[in-house]
Amino acid sequence: MNFSNTVIINDTELEETSLTKEEEQLVREITELNNAITKTKLRTNFKIGQKINNFYEKEYGQESFKKISVHTGINTNTLYKMCQSAKEFTDDDIDLFCDGGDFPVAYKHIKAFLPLGRDVIMNTFVSAANQQEFVSTLKTLHKSSRQSYENCPQGTKSPEQPDEQFG
Repeated sequence: MNFSNTVIINDTELEETSLTKEEEQLVREITELNNAITKTKLRTNFKIGQKINNFYEKEYGQESFKKISVHTGINTNTLYKMCQSAKEFTDDDIDLFCDGGDFPVAYKHIKAFLPLGRDVIMNTFVSAANQQEFVSTLKTLHKSSRQSYENCPQGTKSPEQPDEQFG
């Protein structure tokens, strides 16, 4: 872990104060715990999508999502994205996102960039040095793909917009 003098939070560069060895250890422990949350959320949302896909054998619609939503409290759009993620990615992909790199991938990034497709997301993850580079590259690719659709003839469907902040 690099404890440089500058840290970027929400695209804002902030000067970092120096840390004692004890504070560095605390930061490492907090980071590990936060990464555990990130991994658990990704794996859980992926498994929910798999369960819905398997239960309905890919024959579900908005009414199915509404029923599940009412009884679980999970937004219908989120349920849909969980199912789409489970169709697009494999168990091995999710394991790689969680344990195969220098950083875990947050579910919100899979959800936001799903329109780019599995291969783009996977290749970006493998080549990114850190989460900031991963997200930045996907943002650029997503923006580029939206612009190319804007130049299509009228009546052509444009890629869907991410429904939450990229983070």
